[in-house]
Amino acid sequence: MIPRGPLGRQQMRNLRIFAGTAHPHEAQNPEVLDIASRNRKNKVGA
Repeated sequence: MIPRGPLGRQQMRNLRIFAGTAHPHEAQNPEVLDIASRNRKNKVGA
């Protein structure tokens, strides 16, 4: 929720809305991590 007052007006001025999925900003480049292979509990046999 956006507050009604000076803070809310400042947030609305900084808000940018783009139609569709294309926009001029690049996102971070996330990498998929295989957590199961990094957890030592999964490597130890029962």
